[in-house]
Amino acid sequence: MDIAAAFQEVGEGIGQEIATLSVFVVCFCFWKHLQSRFKRSSLNRTAAAGQKLTTRRKSAEPEEVLLDSATKQRVEDGGAQIMRLLNLREFTSALNMYRSFEREGLDGHLATEAMYDSFIQSATRVGKIDVVERMLHLMMRNGVTPKPSFWNSTLKLLSSRKHFPCCLHIFTTYGHILPNDKVIFSCLINAALEHGSQEQAVAMVRRYKQCDLEICDYVTIFRTYASAGKLEQAERLFKELQGKTSTLMMNLLLHTAVKCNEPERALQLLFEGHSYDDLDAPRIVDAISYNTVIKGFVVAGNIQQCFECLKQMQLHKLQPDDVTLTTLFQICIAQKNRNGIDHVVSMMNAEGRTLDTGTCNLFIKGLIHAARLPKAVEIYEALKSSPDRRSKPTIVTYSMLIRAYVDVQDLEQALLVFQDMNTNGDAPDEMIFTHLFEGCRAAGNFPLGEQLFQDMLASGVKPSEYTLTMMLKLHGRCGNLEKAYHLVADWESLYRNRPSVIHYTCLMTGCLRSRQYDQAWAAFELMQKHRVTSDRTMISTLLPAMVTSQKFDRVLDLSRYALKAFGNADWLAEILSSVTSKMKRFQCREEYLTQLRGLLKTDGVTVHA
Repeated sequence: MDIAAAFQEVGEGIGQEIATLSVFVVCFCFWKHLQSRFKRSSLNRTAAAGQKLTTRRKSAEPEEVLLDSATKQRVEDGGAQIMRLLNLREFTSALNMYRSFEREGLDGHLATEAMYDSFIQSATRVGKIDVVERMLHLMMRNGVTPKPSFWNSTLKLLSSRKHFPCCLHIFTTYGHILPNDKVIFSCLINAALEHGSQEQAVAMVRRYKQCDLEICDYVTIFRTYASAGKLEQAERLFKELQGKTSTLMMNLLLHTAVKCNEPERALQLLFEGHSYDDLDAPRIVDAISYNTVIKGFVVAGNIQQCFECLKQMQLHKLQPDDVTLTTLFQICIAQKNRNGIDHVVSMMNAEGRTLDTGTCNLFIKGLIHAARLPKAVEIYEALKSSPDRRSKPTIVTYSMLIRAYVDVQDLEQALLVFQDMNTNGDAPDEMIFTHLFEGCRAAGNFPLGEQLFQDMLASGVKPSEYTLTMMLKLHGRCGNLEKAYHLVADWESLYRNRPSVIHYTCLMTGCLRSRQYDQAWAAFELMQKHRVTSDRTMISTLLPAMVTSQKFDRVLDLSRYALKAFGNADWLAEILSSVTSKMKRFQCREEYLTQLRGLLKTDGVTVHA
């Protein structure tokens, strides 16, 4: 009985499993059947859609229809009229006429390369780049196959007019049908570089190499690699050419290495360029090559290698030019290398060397800033004694040296330079006179300053605001306060230039330095008369001085003026606090303190102890 029950249980379990498996098989078969039907339906729909798309495309294409004689004659006359309008530079009229034929579906019968070429040339000249792209599209749609000369002239014109995006559009859209012509791809590469698409220019190089290139045409490739920073490709091309490169290609290669921050590698390539000097080809390394490498070491801050390049340059019988010396001079100045500065200056002043005035001025300026005035004078003397008439000191040279001598308080040498200037027939400007006024002030030589001022006016040089400042300082330094006052009072009427608050403050400072308080107050009253607005410096200069002179009525007037002009400013509150304390210390009458406190209270100014 137990065995029978066990068999019965096993049979029931197997039956359930068989039933489940049967249901799964039926469902799987039904699903596969539905899936196959869905695929057949999708394929049918895709084929129908493709057939419709093909039909639409065919309908979009111009059909070859036979025209009657009248229509044919009208189309021929219209084409001739369009060409005539384009030749007369009537671009808009020609375009409208063409579009009228296009609306009638007759533009395919006008489709000639000459027609599209004229439209594109005219559209480029008037800046209608959208018309250029449209005409190229219609040209391809109407089955016109352009000749290489068409692409040549089109891209040359677009590139020369700097329509670089349009050039790149042509390459992207029609690059597969463009012929391998070096002029075409030269224009395309130039457009990509100018547009900032260096990687696209590098990609064009592959097609450019397939053109019939001469040695000089490889400059474009080196220029592309230099702009994109492709040092490996540039070096590989240099080795492939085996010394057939030109000097320009060599310099572009060195520029690429320097741009990639590899000056040492640039130096090795330069030496490799020298290895081809023994061949029949001309030398490909020149002074510019060394200048490029030296600039690379300057950026790296390696002054030792800079002078090593200079040494190699001279060993290979190449003379350093102004760029070489200027580059070396700048790094010596930056690193304060006195020996390097002296060496470069001695090379600049070498016998038989033609001096450039601009380079000499640059050296003089750098030497003055580096506190090497004697060396700057050496260059100045060499420039003066140069036999070349074009190499002479300019007004910039004189101005720098006079200012430098004034700064070291050597007025005598400054006047000698000024005398050289007059001897050479160079008219001094207002800035040079101003430097000399400063020198006279520092030396306390008022008569000389006054004489120079008269010479300045006699030579027709119009004095400026800075000139007035220097003259006021000169008068104040020498105690000629009355003349200083009249100079400010009459300045606007004489020289059509209104003094500012800076000049009045300078006049007051000179008076206060000599303890001429009444004269300083007269300058303030003159400033009010001319309605010149005061500033913080003037108030902080004059107000404490009036307290020191114990002119408390003037203190009240000036405080009232300052409060009206500046209100309860923090800096004014601080000055008035100091003024109140000093007035107490001087034991002024109580009525002045009471009035001052009333002014402060009215304006909401808090006085601190």
